[in-house]
Amino acid sequence: TSAAILGPWQAVPPSFYIFYALTTIFLLWSILQKPQSQHLLSLLAYGILSTSVALIIFPLGFGFDPLIHQAAETYIARYGFLEPKTLYYVGHYVLVVFLSKIFAVQVSLINTLIVPLGIVSALIPLAVRALAVLIQNKKTAQYCVLMLFALPYPFLSISTPWGFAYGITALIVLSSSMLWGGGLHARYFLSALVLATLAIHPLAGIPAALYVMFTFALPSIERQHLGIKTVSFALLTILSILAVPAAFVVNSLISSQLSISFTWPQISLPTILAFQSRFSLFLDPVYFYAHNVFFILFGISVVGFFILRSQGDHHRRLTYVGMILFFITLAHAFILTNTINFTTLISYERGDYGMRLVSLAFVFLLPHMVAAISSLASRAFAAPCPPLVRMAWISGSVLVLLASLYLSYPRNDAFQAFHGYNISSADISAVQWIHSNAGAQRFAVLANQVVSSAALRDFGFSGSTFYYPLPTSSPLYEYYTRMMRNPSQNIIEDVKTFLPVSRVYVVVTSYEPRAPLIINHLRKSASGWMSFEQDAVTVFVFE
Repeated sequence: TSAAILGPWQAVPPSFYIFYALTTIFLLWSILQKPQSQHLLSLLAYGILSTSVALIIFPLGFGFDPLIHQAAETYIARYGFLEPKTLYYVGHYVLVVFLSKIFAVQVSLINTLIVPLGIVSALIPLAVRALAVLIQNKKTAQYCVLMLFALPYPFLSISTPWGFAYGITALIVLSSSMLWGGGLHARYFLSALVLATLAIHPLAGIPAALYVMFTFALPSIERQHLGIKTVSFALLTILSILAVPAAFVVNSLISSQLSISFTWPQISLPTILAFQSRFSLFLDPVYFYAHNVFFILFGISVVGFFILRSQGDHHRRLTYVGMILFFITLAHAFILTNTINFTTLISYERGDYGMRLVSLAFVFLLPHMVAAISSLASRAFAAPCPPLVRMAWISGSVLVLLASLYLSYPRNDAFQAFHGYNISSADISAVQWIHSNAGAQRFAVLANQVVSSAALRDFGFSGSTFYYPLPTSSPLYEYYTRMMRNPSQNIIEDVKTFLPVSRVYVVVTSYEPRAPLIINHLRKSASGWMSFEQDAVTVFVFE
């Protein structure tokens, strides 16, 4: 669709859910009936379909973060550098630009496909191989690969450095399950993946590096005397817990882009097994799963912990390292959420780092989850199992995968309000008209971040201060919010003085709260205006 809507599910017909459920059933049936066959291509197609819904629904682009990273990559491809230079994201940017040069395609195409298509295409074959080694049962292993999608995957549905680093961390965990004791080649391979993750996004790279460090260090620690073993392990754990907060402190000292301050922690215990009802046959069970997914997955992981630890040194060390990093990453999330205040971020983004780390923590438990699920699945698929039990297991698997698909994308429903509209064709028309109308004049635009994303998509960055508002860094965003609260000619004059510019455009979308009142007010003072696609977007010109 090219219209502005609240998430992809508003454009998806009910028949898609039926199609997805039937596809899942068919794939499960194929795995169970032909366990010796290679279902890699089918699993790959299923994974790409699952992570590409937004890609299919929104051809013009979806989400602010992917487009601002795309603009940065396009600028680097054109000029060779981007100021101010930072150590984070550089791995993602370099790879996207490199691939665009090698294959002679647009940066935007590589940026759009690198996570939903690229990372998933690497994850699934590796998962098939790794789980076959871990489980030693081809049928159950392929079933478990499919059930990896029961863990909601919002970070894999759009292309961002965080999603890329999240996917590589999963590659590291899955690789470690089959590379234990593999000698130098295993160390080199895991170390290379860690370096890539650190270069792409240090927030994922540091826990991934700690995971590999514990993987390499644990055999040596186990050979020490009890006292040395205890001190070494305690010291390593404490330093690991401090690693991520220390990285933010160092970053704040050398860069003003992400300033922090410390506060006393305010602890609130999460609700266990929360249940809310909106009297919806579909949404009630989906959101029961959403509200309790971390507790459910942790319970499954605990079962897997005891299964793995009894299966020899390889599996025992694997399960210890995964559980250690799970709790260390949760400690990182707690510290970032409760003791560090990110003063340069807008209020609704300040908890994002903590929530990202909570999701990342469960990646380290993938072998534990697989061990528990494979143990239960092998019993459900065994010949003595009653057909009714087997049918219930398969039905439950399909429903969980369907719920996870729904939860992996932004949604606006009875349980959750979502305010992130996608780029529309009216937004594209508006920004193109503004650039044509302005000509050679210096100008600034007051618009929401969706319109700013459209400008980034088509025109990239310009100057030290971007001429559209960016909520993460641009002072223009404050002027825009003031204009939407209380439209005034004084705000226009403030913008002209701040930049300075000779012309200011104000863009009002039809879904803006109080849009009719704002439009009527601005028409009285604007030098001119232009509307697009039946007043979906209105642009006001102030000389």
